[in-house]
Amino acid sequence: MAMGNDSMKWKIDHLDRSPSGFIAEFVPEGQTIQAWDQMVAQQITFTNANLSEHIKQWKNMITTGDPDVIVSQETSNFSSITFSYKSQKFNEYSLRKFTKGSDGIYALAYHVRLNQIDPKRVNLWTEIISDSDLVRNPEKR
Repeated sequence: MAMGNDSMKWKIDHLDRSPSGFIAEFVPEGQTIQAWDQMVAQQITFTNANLSEHIKQWKNMITTGDPDVIVSQETSNFSSITFSYKSQKFNEYSLRKFTKGSDGIYALAYHVRLNQIDPKRVNLWTEIISDSDLVRNPEKR
């Protein structure tokens, strides 16, 4: 993900690893994971599930948390699907791309509080996330 295309200074504020996955969450300098206006996340769920099964589980989680959430599919190809959602309950707009990798499902996301939405920034992050792709791990042969 080309985070460097954004002039915002991002810092990693939450990192969690477990046998089932990995998540790294970034916030602008001066903000925290507990109090953010914008956030970027990279996540891996180690699973053998296919992309459609994983997305079905994700959508269920989102709608369970907020039954009024508005989820829209933005793009789709054979290995990735991009969604956006708007939640009044959680006060956020999110753009999230899911990509099937050899070891699981990878997700990249941009979140912004509803009262902080700047269409130019959303367009920038739409481009960054749309252009993102998995690269081969140089450690594996």
